Order: sequence, then C-alpha cells, then structure tokens
Amino acid sequence: MRTFAPLLSDIRLKWYLLREPKQAGKARMPQALADDIFIKQELIPITNYMPDIAALREYKDKLIFAAGDWTVKHKVWFADVAMKLAQETGSLFVTLPGAHVSFMDKARKWAEILDDCYKKSNK
Repeated sequence: MRTFAPLLSDIRLKWYLLREPKQAGKARMPQALADDIFIKQELIPITNYMPDIAALREYKDKLIFAAGDWTVKHKVWFADVAMKLAQETGSLFVTLPGAHVSFMDKARKWAEILDDCYKKSNK
C-alpha cells in the first residue's frame, strides 16, 4: 500500500515557505539561487560530516535518534544514518509516524512519542 504522507508533508512545507512573511521592500530569492545555496552550504557539509562517536557515547542515555516509519520502510538514507548512530553509540532509536517532514502534520503524535522517550530516559 502506498502512502502519500511524505508528499503531502512536502507540499505543506513548500506552501508554508511560499507564504512565509517577507521583509518589506525585499525581493524574494530566485529558486535556482536558493537551491544552489542549499546544496553548497547545507547539504554538502551535512553529508560529509563525521560525528565524534566516542563523545556521543558519553551521552548515550540522553540521545534519541529517530526517523519516520515511512522513511525506514523505504530505506531512505538518512533513516539508515539515524539507526547506525543509535547502534554505534548504544542510544535509543525510535520510529515516528510519517516521513522526514511529518512533524508538520503529525506534530502531536511525534511529541507524545518523544515525551515518552524522555520520561523513560529520566527514570
């Protein structure tokens, strides 16, 4: 069964960004430039980043790695990263409903799950 949740979340995010408040007198950045900035300044540094696993292990009981259940099911690469980091550090990994940006349409459920995780880790 296919789900449209990731697509709907992406559409909601783009719709929000199109309506976001703009500064008076300022022109909106052209999409091609925004994409170029995203790839060069955000995506490349993130995908090349190597975390200090030893330092993370020191805080393993305070860390919660998560990915959306759709993301896990469809083996999207960043779900693998979260699962691998949880495994390498001995930290908790949880799946949350939806996909990468489902915090927008499933915020209450995400909050409930994460709240339960934090409560359990503080016992």
